[in-house]
Amino acid sequence: MADQEQQVQPSHVVMLPYIAQGHIKPLLCLAQLLSQSGLYITFLNTHHNHKRFANLQALSKNFPNLHFDSISDGLPDDHPRPSFDLDYFLGINVATKPHFKDLLLSYRSNSSHHSVCRPPPPVTCIIADGVLSFPVEVAEELEIPIFSFCSHTARYLWEYYTIAKLIGKENNEEEEINPMPGFDLGCEDLPGFDMEILDQSPSLQVLIDGSLAMQRTSGLIINTIDDLEASSLPHIVPRFRKVYTVAPLHALLNSRLGDRSHVIASDGSLWNADQDCMTWLDSQPLRSVLYVSFGSLVKLSHSQLVEFLHGLVLSGYPFLWVIRQDVLFDDDTDGVIEKEYQCINSACVVKLWRIGVQLDAIDGSSIQSTINTLMGNRRDEFQRSVDRIAKLAEDGISEDLPGFKIEQVKVEVEDHTVLHISCEKSINKKEINYKWYQVETKINDKILKRFKLPENVKVDTIKASMDNNGVLTITIPKDKLNK
Repeated sequence: MADQEQQVQPSHVVMLPYIAQGHIKPLLCLAQLLSQSGLYITFLNTHHNHKRFANLQALSKNFPNLHFDSISDGLPDDHPRPSFDLDYFLGINVATKPHFKDLLLSYRSNSSHHSVCRPPPPVTCIIADGVLSFPVEVAEELEIPIFSFCSHTARYLWEYYTIAKLIGKENNEEEEINPMPGFDLGCEDLPGFDMEILDQSPSLQVLIDGSLAMQRTSGLIINTIDDLEASSLPHIVPRFRKVYTVAPLHALLNSRLGDRSHVIASDGSLWNADQDCMTWLDSQPLRSVLYVSFGSLVKLSHSQLVEFLHGLVLSGYPFLWVIRQDVLFDDDTDGVIEKEYQCINSACVVKLWRIGVQLDAIDGSSIQSTINTLMGNRRDEFQRSVDRIAKLAEDGISEDLPGFKIEQVKVEVEDHTVLHISCEKSINKKEINYKWYQVETKINDKILKRFKLPENVKVDTIKASMDNNGVLTITIPKDKLNK
């Protein structure tokens, strides 16, 4: 009987995000998608972030194959963990490594010290955030296959390989570092662009170490779109055994969830979502509101916050400003952020994709001028760029239907609101049972899926296609809405 239970154990994938909000959300989307395929998924947080996870109960209910566990980040429970404590974020590789290894060993031995009720199966694969280098080291020590996950762009990743080459941290003498077609970064765009001190930035060292460690993994899973980074991906692909581009993960997940998507809309958030603003937002004209957010890490002084407020009010545009409770420093010193923080992403937004404007100074007049550029005289230009990128990530649905042929699949739209996918066939199936006897059975295979369509869909333009691997892709163009 024990041998039989061993035979039917599902593959166990442990997924480890970096501790910042922008890294947790996309990896959790991937975890939810993988759990729907029958894999046993353990999503691993630090103890601190695990306690802050919103909608954890709803997540467990909607994804029974998705499990949650946590490990220490090396700090006591009562430590405040400031949002932009650089030492904390940089030290996570060292502080967390032994706890991560101990947890994997406990899964291997079916130890019961972890938080789940029933011991999970041994780990068969790890998917870890590429910012972290220690999971690669632990996976190599325990001989567990590991994949790296990139929550950022391929462009961002490539620049760190470029910098590693420039400062001599990468010893691939045969490879030349050449600018990518269509977008050459200047010195002002590179982190810590003074070449004499380039190798002295602690945060830069962590990012470079993580980028180099990623190349030792079984593959790279990157949260991006092929067409959006057509100039970057050809430089990245040769460095890895496999590269999988999987964006937009949130849209793919919502398409799979259908009517259930609103129930767990804020999953993966370390803050409780405040929906009180939605009534006001819905009452505003289309594309008229400026959304303002500093993310989950950046902190400001009181004077900087006041300057932003003055600039926003003076611009005259309605705005929705998300302000964290811990956005302010305890004293009135200016926010200290290293030059390399988000500089490559900023250069992509401004120079490559042309969907934003660089803010050079935090004062009311500069902020007002920048907003007027964004929402006023260059508004149409930015809108065209945004629409082009949105087209690349066009609303669509992808369903795995292995073994089916296109003529066995039926796609219908009910009442202009629900997409209905059905397929049915009879097959002869050969299996090896737990006693290693071959058994042949005849079964009827039937699949039925229903998805709620987004608003403003042009039903007569919905298209469906199916590749040789049985993946059905449905594209759903939206109609323009004049409001």
